[in-house]
Amino acid sequence: MIRPLVRDEKGVTLVATLIILIVVTIFGATIMGVTTANFRMAKLDSKSQSAYYIAEAGVHYIVDRINTEIKENSGTFKNSADFFQHIEDLFVNEPITIYDFERNAGDQPRAVISLNPVFVGDDTREYRISSIGEIGKSKRTATSTISIDWKDTSISDIVDDLLFYASYFSFLGSSVNAVSGGIIMDGLETHDINGGAHVNVSNLYFNGPVKIDGGSASFGSPEEPGKILVNGDLELWDGGRAVYGEIRVEGNFRLKDARIFGDVYVNGDVELGWTPEIHNNIYYTGNLKVPADYPANLLAKVIKVDSVESFEIPKVDYSLREDSWYQENGYVFRGHETGVLAPNVKMVVDSYHNTQQQRNLGQVVIVSKGDIVLCGGDGFTGALIAPNGKVEYSGDGTFNGVIIAKEIQLPQGGSQFNLKRLSEMFGDDIPILAHQYSDEEGSGGDSQIIPEVSLTIRSRIREE
Repeated sequence: MIRPLVRDEKGVTLVATLIILIVVTIFGATIMGVTTANFRMAKLDSKSQSAYYIAEAGVHYIVDRINTEIKENSGTFKNSADFFQHIEDLFVNEPITIYDFERNAGDQPRAVISLNPVFVGDDTREYRISSIGEIGKSKRTATSTISIDWKDTSISDIVDDLLFYASYFSFLGSSVNAVSGGIIMDGLETHDINGGAHVNVSNLYFNGPVKIDGGSASFGSPEEPGKILVNGDLELWDGGRAVYGEIRVEGNFRLKDARIFGDVYVNGDVELGWTPEIHNNIYYTGNLKVPADYPANLLAKVIKVDSVESFEIPKVDYSLREDSWYQENGYVFRGHETGVLAPNVKMVVDSYHNTQQQRNLGQVVIVSKGDIVLCGGDGFTGALIAPNGKVEYSGDGTFNGVIIAKEIQLPQGGSQFNLKRLSEMFGDDIPILAHQYSDEEGSGGDSQIIPEVSLTIRSRIREE
């Protein structure tokens, strides 16, 4: 009786073992299937996400390409129609395919980018970018809208806006005021300007380095901020000065105490000290140098870029008119004049030199073939024009008018200079002639067109 019972127990054990084995096998197969499915889904999801990143990269690629064309080639076109035709020949007629991505699990990613006009104006075009990212069987599309604006600016326009053009400028008074005008000069150093002066002028063009280390002299117009162009290094170190307007530097930029109220574009290195005010952004192409533990909120406004837009500062020569023109327009002729100025006099001189204080009545115009040295007793109204020499003006009160010279030296003290354009004072009867040229053209010739072309992203990148 015992042996059959043992045999029955062994049979039951075998059956149980087989059942357990079957259940485990089924369970394992189920887990394997779920795992495989999850792996496939994860792989598909990863490829789908990669496809979108590739599509986004395609949008950035075409924007960068167009910006490069604007920077490098817009100046070669005489009008907006030819420029826009060039852009559309490059980017609109056929889709652009890029393969500059690493292979992923055997698949070669690519982006197929199309650019299509959605608004066409004479000097403005709006384009829709569509970028399809592909990897394996996954495809996703990213879109964005951009606009390109063309604005003609000729060198003669800049010259007409000039208050003065000087190879050397020294100002030791309290303020130069001309809210909407422009000044062209060579470089500027700390000793050239009164530490507390205000150069309240919209557009400042420096055809050389600017290095200010001390004082608090401010630059640019807070009412109508324009552009400050520096063809060389720019250093604004010690001194809590205010600087208004967009700044462009063809060199390195050192900044410590100044308050900067516009965007800054630097084709070179940037060095920051403790601690400036940066209200917008600084874009630079070179290297960045900052003290240890520099404030993160300031570093976030300093942005490394591949390139910045170039600029040209016009070169200007002034020349005297024929003697007959001055005679016909009521000017008197003198040689090397030293006497007191008569009220409302208009004269052409070989030179003028009088350092004694004198009261100048009415509007006085001195056109000199050489230098002008003048001391005003209680201010001056009129024009001091020495296109081949220098103007040294000193005196009390306010100067209202025009100064044109190779060198300009203005007084120390509380003097204010309210500068005017030649056309504001003389209308069409301007007593000198202006000639503008570039290094490539040489002197003379037709005025050069300098287009200002800008690209604006109208809508953020999003999935279609």
